[in-house]
Amino acid sequence: MRLPLSAAFFTLYVAVQISVPAVQILREQNSFRWGMFADSGERQEIFAEYADGSHESLAQIRARTGHGKVLRSQVSLGQRMPAYLCSQAPKPVSIVVRQAGTNAEERYRCP
Repeated sequence: MRLPLSAAFFTLYVAVQISVPAVQILREQNSFRWGMFADSGERQEIFAEYADGSHESLAQIRARTGHGKVLRSQVSLGQRMPAYLCSQAPKPVSIVVRQAGTNAEERYRCP
């Protein structure tokens, strides 16, 4: 009786450990990570600024194009994303990276 109960508990435990992160990934939410090694860093808001003065957030660009999703929290979006966004169509004039905590902005001109 003890062995089947232990096997059932182990199976249930492994199923939960695999299914919860898998469901979050399929729902396109990147909220599960190994906190000990993950660099939370400072949150950044990224916007594309167009010639007509309009702005588009990174979330809006992802929804429109289906590209630009970053699964790893270690990737610094402020360093990697501007070059990628400048290559998109419609071509933005500049990319604005705003630090969420301090509201400090950095502007990258698209070539």
